[in-house]
Formats: sequence, C-alpha cells, structure tokens
Amino acid sequence: MALLAIARRRGLLCDTLLLALVDSSWEILDISGSEVTDKGMLKVAETCLCLKAVDISRCNQLSPRSIGALLQKCESLETLRWGYLYPISAKINSLKIGQNTLLKV
Repeated sequence: MALLAIARRRGLLCDTLLLALVDSSWEILDISGSEVTDKGMLKVAETCLCLKAVDISRCNQLSPRSIGALLQKCESLETLRWGYLYPISAKINSLKIGQNTLLKV
C-alpha cells in the first residue's frame, strides 16, 4: 500500500502499477488524481471485496461502469469520494446500488 501512495503522490499511478499491487486485504484505497482507468478499477472491484473507503476524486479515466462494479461487489464500502470527475459526474449522481449511497465530498 505504501508504494501505491508514493506513486499517487508523484503522479505515477496507472493501471499497470495498480494491477501489480492490488491486494484482497485492502480496506482503504486512494487513487485520487491518478491515470487509473476502468481496467484497473474493475480489477480492484473483483479483488478488494473488503474495501470500506475509496477516493477516486479527479480520476477522469473512469466511467460509471467501473464505479458501478465497485459498488456492486464491495458490499462493505461506506465512503466513496468522487469530486471533480469530468465528464461523468452527472451520471455518477444517479448511481445507488444496494445499501451503498454515493456522497460527493
């Protein structure tokens, strides 16, 4: 997880690195401002079923498809930060799956 945080802070976080490091034990994930795409997020949704908090703010390569998968598969998810997602913010506003409620922070 430390390598992921360093890569994100330095602007180097992308699918390749995320896919290499993804771990089923993760409970918190901050990929804000990264170049992660649906490919990386879909793998996270499949692998990290114990996620409780995710920050995808300023991740403009993501679509509602991968965010919806995250909500469906990560039933423990309590917090999803998603500010400044252009151009999909309006589409995300309508996502509510199961007991997960999206809250823009």
